[in-house]
Amino acid sequence: MSVFTMVRKGKELKVQSYDFSRPIQLSKGFERNLSMVAESFAKLVTLSLSSYLRMPIGVKSGEIKQVLFEEYTAAIANPSCINLIGLAPLKVPGILEIDLSLILTMIEKLLGGHYLGQDINREFTSIENRISRLIVSKILEDMQEALSRMLKVDATLTAIEHNPDFTYVMGARDSCLLMDFDLEVGEYQGKLNICISLSSLDAELGGDGSAGFRDLRSKEEKDHDMERLQGVVEDTPVELIAEIGRMPLNLDQVKNLAPGQTFRLPTLKQELLKVFIGDRQLYEGKMGRMYRKSAIKINRILPPKLQD
Repeated sequence: MSVFTMVRKGKELKVQSYDFSRPIQLSKGFERNLSMVAESFAKLVTLSLSSYLRMPIGVKSGEIKQVLFEEYTAAIANPSCINLIGLAPLKVPGILEIDLSLILTMIEKLLGGHYLGQDINREFTSIENRISRLIVSKILEDMQEALSRMLKVDATLTAIEHNPDFTYVMGARDSCLLMDFDLEVGEYQGKLNICISLSSLDAELGGDGSAGFRDLRSKEEKDHDMERLQGVVEDTPVELIAEIGRMPLNLDQVKNLAPGQTFRLPTLKQELLKVFIGDRQLYEGKMGRMYRKSAIKINRILPPKLQD
């Protein structure tokens, strides 16, 4: 597909290609909310699994995107640990997928064995299936708590599958929300991802998938963010300019300027001087001296309607 360019206010803009068969339903505000949910989920799983397995577990949130369900299932390895989950009140089930080698390493740790260092390409035994359900149930508790920021759901495990061909919980061309996570179990690394029907989620949120931004932060998080922002603002240097006076010069006078040349400014000492922050006048002040140095005393803070 051709890509066109256009210029607006001196900036070159590129026209992005758009697939009308798959309209994008994730607004910027909705993506920010999802990022907060993903970050919260990653922290909760890190703490709960590390405590449950008594070994170091690391979870980091990754990409959040909209994909077709058939694209998602086509990328799943066979066999894999594919957990079909109910997310009431959502009408369509979701999927929680974990790399097979990582979930088997967790099972091996719970059984008192050693870490698995080789690639594993087999389905669960009956005992591994039961233990896997316990681990996934722990993860679903954290998922439920993280999603409660946006929507209260009842996350339950309904089945574990190994073949992605048997996991069609929605239509092949249906849009789904894919949340990707990097998972570290001891010295091994892999993926954990969550797949949720986008239309089902959007329906329960009342259209918030394409609506404006809703702040999902708690009061404590807002206060913490405000303190951090205030610290950054207070440490940000700004330029203060006190304008002592102005005078017009013609080009001939400018051309003949020489070092040491002086000018008599029209501003008198008793007149209020303009004081700028950057290029905006915010104050008026007077000339003076302080500790044998020239100084400006702020006499007036300009109201917003008078600020340049």
